[in-house]
Amino acid sequence: MKRLIIFTTCAAALLLAGCSSATKRLLADDPLVRAEAIEAAARSGDSSKKKIVARLKKILAGKKSGKRAYAAAALEDLGPAAAGAAPELIAALNDGDLNIAASAERALKNLEAAAPALAAALDTKDPALRSKIGSVLAVLGAPAAAALAKNFEKGNKELALESAAVLGQMGPAAEKAVPTLARAAAGKDAEVKTQASLALAAIGSPAGLWLAEALRSASPSSRSGASRVLAGMNPPPAEAAEALIAALEDADEKVREHAAMALAAYPPKAFVSLPENFTPALAKAAAGKDAAAGWARTALLKTGRQAGSWLAAALKAPEPAAREAAALALADMSPPPREAALPLVSALSDGEARVRRAAARALGNYAKSLPRALPKNTADALAAALSDKDPETRSLVISPLGRLAASNKKALAALTSALKNQDPEVRAGAAGALGAVGPAAAGAVPELWKAFKTKDCRQRALAAGALADIKPVLRKNPAISRALKKVCPVEKAMLRELPGLAAPGLVNVTTGQLPAAP
Repeated sequence: MKRLIIFTTCAAALLLAGCSSATKRLLADDPLVRAEAIEAAARSGDSSKKKIVARLKKILAGKKSGKRAYAAAALEDLGPAAAGAAPELIAALNDGDLNIAASAERALKNLEAAAPALAAALDTKDPALRSKIGSVLAVLGAPAAAALAKNFEKGNKELALESAAVLGQMGPAAEKAVPTLARAAAGKDAEVKTQASLALAAIGSPAGLWLAEALRSASPSSRSGASRVLAGMNPPPAEAAEALIAALEDADEKVREHAAMALAAYPPKAFVSLPENFTPALAKAAAGKDAAAGWARTALLKTGRQAGSWLAAALKAPEPAAREAAALALADMSPPPREAALPLVSALSDGEARVRRAAARALGNYAKSLPRALPKNTADALAAALSDKDPETRSLVISPLGRLAASNKKALAALTSALKNQDPEVRAGAAGALGAVGPAAAGAVPELWKAFKTKDCRQRALAAGALADIKPVLRKNPAISRALKKVCPVEKAMLRELPGLAAPGLVNVTTGQLPAAP
């Protein structure tokens, strides 16, 4: 009877000494013995579990023991009871034995109590270990968010950057860290501000609701801070949109500016869900004379509710972003408004390359949809743009010239002259556009023959195609026939698409999407 009592006590309490110690059983080579030992350990009291964990973590930390993999697996199976081994498990994340590292990672992902230690360990200089710690913290979610938030109080920039990145990976689960991230996003360090803003954007709805509430606060400093943070997010959370609209009438000029800036960062589809009455607020801000006006114009253009008069005015706005947005909106309107045609042609000489590119693309739309609305100097302006210092603009003006060339002698002359342009992309684009014009481009045939004689395979092929399209009988010409069948290699230096009659891909500011690939 006495021996039976001793045996029962050993098995139930998993004593670490005696007839069959719990640790030895957990480290046995026989998997069945280890499985039974884990079940017994799970039934044991807290005191016994702590003793078991203490032995196992010592073995795990000892690099010479051949039982380390079993120790890591046992700690994984013990679940929350293995919290005392958190430092050893963290160190094992980068173990050379992949089985040990995997067990340590799985164990830590179930140890909410290990969150503070993991957050502190994120300061490691080992990038591989830091990455694994970040992955574990991201899985722990909410329990780890509070611990990561405390890292921002340590005055360590790198630690703050890493913490913000992990909080972003958590998404909405990092809600508790939103106030800390908001303060960091409104801070002075540019890198930390950017990373914190990205994290807030990734957290999404919880961040948007918190920032919207702060933007409605009676405290000027709270409103100022919230507006600065939202202005730095691209895009801000949708939940903050209505608060941002209201902030356009804030007494603080900077709050108004930041609110308009944030609204301008929303993609067009975000405005669809807003009530109709937000348009007057944007229009009022856009008509102002302060810094918010330009950003409000850009936001207004993205709503898709603009009129031709607004677009014409926006093309003359002092802010490049507003001018570009207006031109891109015109590029996708069918039909485009007549009143914007004249300022659009003027935009071809804008001081900003991005505005000139957008204007060239929009003029392609006018040349296709509403050519009669274009002023008489359009072909001259487009011809001048063939010498633009910006290569993208030079290529883009080929499209409207090509569309006008069939009925406009100046446009046809400009395309013909472009066959001698110093830019090989312009020469190739002009050849393709002339071919699309067809027989009406017969006057360009002599120059196309000259272009055909080049050693440039692509230009030669396009010139051959143009000659064949303008004069179909030339398809029987042996040289033309060979050139049409020739497959030219793609050169690495080709950084632009041939526009022909369709402009290269630009982001559509009205839809917020790239055009489909040809």
